[in-house]
Amino acid sequence: MIKQSKHVAVGAILAAMACLPMQATAADGIVHLGYSFGGETLATVYFTDGSSDNAKANMGLDLAGGVAFGSRLKGGVQGRILAGYTFGGAGASNGGVEWRAPHVDLVGHYNLTDTFRVGLGGTYHLSPELKSTGDLAGVEVEYDNAFGSLVELEWDAQIVFFSMRYTAISYDAESINGIGISGESDGDSLGLYLGARW
Repeated sequence: MIKQSKHVAVGAILAAMACLPMQATAADGIVHLGYSFGGETLATVYFTDGSSDNAKANMGLDLAGGVAFGSRLKGGVQGRILAGYTFGGAGASNGGVEWRAPHVDLVGHYNLTDTFRVGLGGTYHLSPELKSTGDLAGVEVEYDNAFGSLVELEWDAQIVFFSMRYTAISYDAESINGIGISGESDGDSLGLYLGARW
Protein backbone atom coordinates (compact mmCIF):
# COMPACT_ATOMS: atom_id res chain seq x y z
CA MET A 1 0.00 0.00 0.00
CA ILE A 2 1.24 3.52 -0.81
CA LYS A 3 0.93 6.01 2.03
CA GLN A 4 -0.26 9.41 0.81
CA SER A 5 1.24 12.38 2.68
CA LYS A 6 -1.06 15.17 3.82
CA HIS A 7 1.51 17.70 2.61
CA VAL A 8 1.88 16.60 -1.03
CA ALA A 9 2.34 19.38 -3.60
CA VAL A 10 2.80 17.40 -6.79
CA GLY A 11 0.96 20.00 -8.89
CA ALA A 12 3.54 22.64 -8.03
CA ILE A 13 6.37 20.27 -8.92
CA LEU A 14 4.89 19.47 -12.31
CA ALA A 15 4.27 23.14 -13.01
CA ALA A 16 7.91 23.88 -12.27
CA MET A 17 9.06 21.02 -14.51
CA ALA A 18 6.93 22.38 -17.34
CA CYS A 19 9.03 25.55 -17.34
CA LEU A 20 12.32 23.70 -17.81
CA PRO A 21 12.38 23.64 -21.62
CA MET A 22 12.32 27.45 -21.60
CA GLN A 23 15.47 27.56 -19.46
CA ALA A 24 19.03 26.53 -20.15
CA THR A 25 18.97 22.75 -20.44
CA ALA A 26 22.38 21.86 -19.03
CA ALA A 27 22.43 18.59 -17.08
CA ASP A 28 24.78 17.86 -14.18
CA GLY A 29 25.51 14.77 -12.16
CA ILE A 30 24.99 15.38 -8.43
CA VAL A 31 25.59 13.56 -5.17
CA HIS A 32 24.83 14.56 -1.61
CA LEU A 33 25.41 13.24 1.90
CA GLY A 34 23.47 14.43 4.91
CA TYR A 35 21.91 13.59 8.24
CA SER A 36 18.22 13.78 9.09
CA PHE A 37 17.00 14.55 12.60
CA GLY A 38 13.59 13.76 14.03
CA GLY A 39 10.95 11.16 13.43
CA GLU A 40 9.01 9.05 15.90
CA THR A 41 10.92 6.71 18.21
CA LEU A 42 10.52 3.13 16.96
CA ALA A 43 12.80 1.32 19.44
CA THR A 44 15.01 2.10 22.44
CA VAL A 45 18.28 0.29 23.14
CA TYR A 46 19.51 0.21 26.75
CA PHE A 47 23.20 -0.12 27.66
CA THR A 48 24.94 -1.66 30.66
CA ASP A 49 26.04 1.76 31.95
CA GLY A 50 22.41 2.79 32.35
CA SER A 51 22.26 5.00 29.25
CA SER A 52 20.03 4.46 26.24
CA ASP A 53 19.66 5.43 22.59
CA ASN A 54 16.65 5.64 20.27
CA ALA A 55 16.11 4.40 16.73
CA LYS A 56 13.75 6.83 14.98
CA ALA A 57 11.77 6.71 11.76
CA ASN A 58 13.63 8.43 8.90
CA MET A 59 16.50 9.55 11.17
CA GLY A 60 20.06 8.83 10.08
CA LEU A 61 22.60 9.27 7.31
CA ASP A 62 21.26 9.87 3.83
CA LEU A 63 23.33 9.27 0.69
CA ALA A 64 21.84 10.03 -2.73
CA GLY A 65 22.91 10.68 -6.30
CA GLY A 66 21.25 11.58 -9.57
CA VAL A 67 20.83 14.24 -12.22
CA ALA A 68 20.01 17.97 -12.09
CA PHE A 69 18.75 19.71 -15.23
CA GLY A 70 17.65 23.23 -16.06
CA SER A 71 18.86 26.74 -15.27
CA ARG A 72 21.05 27.74 -12.29
CA LEU A 73 20.63 31.47 -12.94
CA LYS A 74 18.41 33.89 -11.01
CA GLY A 75 14.76 33.46 -11.94
CA GLY A 76 15.38 30.06 -13.52
CA VAL A 77 13.95 26.66 -12.66
CA GLN A 78 15.87 23.46 -12.04
CA GLY A 79 14.65 19.87 -11.67
CA ARG A 80 16.34 16.92 -9.95
CA ILE A 81 15.86 13.18 -9.88
CA LEU A 82 17.72 11.38 -7.09
CA ALA A 83 18.03 7.79 -5.87
CA GLY A 84 19.20 7.40 -2.29
CA TYR A 85 19.45 5.33 0.86
CA THR A 86 18.77 6.39 4.45
CA PHE A 87 20.31 4.32 7.22
CA GLY A 88 20.21 4.93 10.96
CA GLY A 89 19.41 3.23 14.22
CA ALA A 90 20.83 2.72 17.70
CA GLY A 91 23.14 0.25 19.41
CA ALA A 92 26.69 -0.84 20.20
CA SER A 93 29.32 -3.10 18.64
CA ASN A 94 27.59 -6.26 19.91
CA GLY A 95 24.14 -5.43 18.57
CA GLY A 96 21.41 -2.89 18.14
CA VAL A 97 18.52 -1.79 15.95
CA GLU A 98 18.90 -0.57 12.35
CA TRP A 99 16.60 1.60 10.22
CA ARG A 100 16.88 1.25 6.42
CA ALA A 101 14.91 3.09 3.70
CA PRO A 102 15.84 3.24 0.00
CA HIS A 103 14.15 6.20 -1.69
CA VAL A 104 13.61 8.12 -4.92
CA ASP A 105 13.25 11.94 -4.83
CA LEU A 106 11.82 14.34 -7.41
CA VAL A 107 12.51 18.01 -6.64
CA GLY A 108 11.83 21.27 -8.49
CA HIS A 109 13.90 24.35 -7.54
CA TYR A 110 13.30 28.03 -8.19
CA ASN A 111 16.44 30.19 -8.19
CA LEU A 112 15.92 33.27 -6.00
CA THR A 113 19.47 34.38 -6.91
CA ASP A 114 22.35 32.81 -8.82
CA THR A 115 23.44 31.04 -5.62
CA PHE A 116 20.31 30.61 -3.47
CA ARG A 117 17.28 28.51 -4.36
CA VAL A 118 14.14 27.05 -2.81
CA GLY A 119 12.80 23.62 -3.70
CA LEU A 120 9.56 21.66 -3.43
CA GLY A 121 9.18 17.99 -4.19
CA GLY A 122 8.17 14.47 -3.34
CA THR A 123 9.97 11.41 -1.99
CA TYR A 124 9.02 7.75 -2.36
CA HIS A 125 10.42 5.31 0.22
CA LEU A 126 10.65 1.69 -0.86
CA SER A 127 10.09 -1.11 1.68
CA PRO A 128 11.48 0.65 4.79
CA GLU A 129 12.46 -1.71 7.60
CA LEU A 130 13.55 -1.79 11.23
CA LYS A 131 15.76 -4.75 12.12
CA SER A 132 17.57 -5.87 15.27
CA THR A 133 21.17 -7.11 14.93
CA GLY A 134 23.90 -8.90 16.88
CA ASP A 135 22.94 -10.02 20.39
CA LEU A 136 19.50 -8.48 19.84
CA ALA A 137 18.88 -10.20 16.48
CA GLY A 138 15.52 -11.78 15.80
CA VAL A 139 13.10 -8.92 15.22
CA GLU A 140 12.32 -7.43 11.82
CA VAL A 141 9.55 -4.90 11.19
CA GLU A 142 8.62 -4.19 7.59
CA TYR A 143 6.72 -1.10 6.43
CA ASP A 144 4.62 -0.34 3.36
CA ASN A 145 6.06 1.87 0.63
CA ALA A 146 5.49 5.48 1.63
CA PHE A 147 5.14 8.76 -0.25
CA GLY A 148 6.02 12.07 1.39
CA SER A 149 6.68 15.70 0.50
CA LEU A 150 9.73 17.85 1.04
CA VAL A 151 10.77 21.50 1.14
CA GLU A 152 14.40 22.48 0.59
CA LEU A 153 16.59 25.57 0.91
CA GLU A 154 19.96 25.50 -0.85
CA TRP A 155 23.07 27.62 -1.21
CA ASP A 156 25.10 26.87 -4.35
CA ALA A 157 28.86 27.40 -4.34
CA GLN A 158 29.25 26.16 -7.93
CA ILE A 159 30.94 22.76 -7.48
CA VAL A 160 29.61 22.15 -3.97
CA PHE A 161 26.26 23.04 -2.42
CA PHE A 162 24.76 23.11 1.06
CA SER A 163 21.10 22.46 1.75
CA MET A 164 18.53 22.12 4.51
CA ARG A 165 15.53 19.86 3.87
CA TYR A 166 12.29 19.25 5.73
CA THR A 167 10.55 15.96 4.91
CA ALA A 168 6.94 15.20 5.83
CA ILE A 169 6.19 11.47 5.71
CA SER A 170 4.56 8.69 7.71
CA TYR A 171 5.02 4.92 7.63
CA ASP A 172 2.43 2.15 7.94
CA ALA A 173 3.75 -1.04 9.54
CA GLU A 174 3.08 -4.12 7.39
CA SER A 175 4.51 -7.02 9.42
CA ILE A 176 6.76 -8.07 12.28
CA ASN A 177 8.72 -11.26 11.65
CA GLY A 178 6.31 -12.02 8.83
CA ILE A 179 3.15 -11.64 10.92
CA GLY A 180 0.77 -8.93 9.71
CA ILE A 181 0.35 -5.89 11.94
CA SER A 182 -0.93 -2.34 11.61
CA GLY A 183 0.20 0.99 13.00
CA GLU A 184 1.42 4.35 11.74
CA SER A 185 4.71 6.04 12.63
CA ASP A 186 5.60 9.69 12.04
CA GLY A 187 8.78 10.13 9.97
CA ASP A 188 8.83 13.95 9.70
CA SER A 189 12.45 15.10 9.83
CA LEU A 190 14.87 17.96 9.22
CA GLY A 191 18.07 17.20 7.34
CA LEU A 192 21.35 19.02 6.64
CA TYR A 193 23.27 18.14 3.47
CA LEU A 194 26.57 18.70 1.69
CA GLY A 195 26.61 17.96 -2.02
CA ALA A 196 28.73 18.17 -5.16
CA ARG A 197 28.02 18.48 -8.90
CA TRP A 198 30.05 17.81 -12.01
